[in-house]
Amino acid sequence: MGADLARENGNPDETPRRRVTISGDYYFGEYEVTQERWTGLMGYNPSQFKGRSNPVENVSWDMAQEFLGKLNQKEGTLRYRPPSEAEWERAARAGSETAYFWGDDANALEAFAWSGEDYDKGSSRPVGLKDPNPW
Repeated sequence: MGADLARENGNPDETPRRRVTISGDYYFGEYEVTQERWTGLMGYNPSQFKGRSNPVENVSWDMAQEFLGKLNQKEGTLRYRPPSEAEWERAARAGSETAYFWGDDANALEAFAWSGEDYDKGSSRPVGLKDPNPW
């Protein structure tokens, strides 16, 4: 995990590139938590940019912990938790060794993420509109 500044134009806070061990299975949802799912469980929507299928935003760490606690309680489990930084990065890279899961070319970003002018429009978009990574 981490960045190789010479190859990836990474942030100095993400260096050095290093090997880490993740000691167990972990899972992510297919999409970000939508406002519909958040509101159904929490009873309110903190998002500035409203849309049932949009990801919930304006959520603090404490609010996320409360959501996960309620979700675990509802399903009678303890399996929902935030990922570690290493788990998050491994999933985002889909196990690749490159700067991005698709390789080192940042120009391909538009297929997978909102950025640049699309990002600067000051709103969120429904989940699932961009291509997923292989995982």
